[in-house]
Amino acid sequence: VESHVKYKAEVLLSDKLSIGIRISEIKPIKFLIDYIIQRLSDEKLVATGYTWMAGYSYKDKRVAKLPKQFIEKVKQFEEL
Repeated sequence: VESHVKYKAEVLLSDKLSIGIRISEIKPIKFLIDYIIQRLSDEKLVATGYTWMAGYSYKDKRVAKLPKQFIEKVKQFEEL
């Protein structure tokens, strides 16, 4: 699991934001979520980022393969 953010412009507490999220890559054990954050008032891109997420078995307490149905649904929805 890994997370990264790149700040591109300042954001104030009073700013309203639009946050776009998509899964851009999926593998048997992990998937990549991409983020874009824009300030609504001027549509300025204020941050981008990504997170790698992994399947996990709480029973076995280790990384596990993602369910096939999840992978299929993500690929269909994201057109991967």
